[in-house]
Amino acid sequence: MKKLTDDEIQQLLDAGKMPLDDNDTEQKIYQSLYGALKKEPAYGLPYGFATKVTTRVRILNDSKHTYRFYLWAFGAGLLFAALVYLGGAIFRQPYAFTLFRYKWAILFSLVTIVGIKYADHRMHLQMLAKRKRI
Repeated sequence: MKKLTDDEIQQLLDAGKMPLDDNDTEQKIYQSLYGALKKEPAYGLPYGFATKVTTRVRILNDSKHTYRFYLWAFGAGLLFAALVYLGGAIFRQPYAFTLFRYKWAILFSLVTIVGIKYADHRMHLQMLAKRKRI
């Protein structure tokens, strides 16, 4: 039998006209390889792939916005305390001096409340990521 090129062998196999020669090992190897390549691969994306990707994107997006929100909340709390103190000092209200006396307690409370809220949000996002196994 004459030597056939790969394209000719493939055309004969497609047409089903390939003469079988029991002594030709190359022909058997090519035929088994061509048969294996015809099959579709069994691998695909996992079922929860889209959910995992969207959850991960949401977690990353939430963490960026959350950080900014808590910074704004802390700044707004400081601004509010400063305005209350200045307003009381300008109008000579006695609560302004009381507020000034407890300024460190107020600052500590503000930092603690914002810090606890931020830590709670971060822990929630971490638990969500672990539950979704991202």
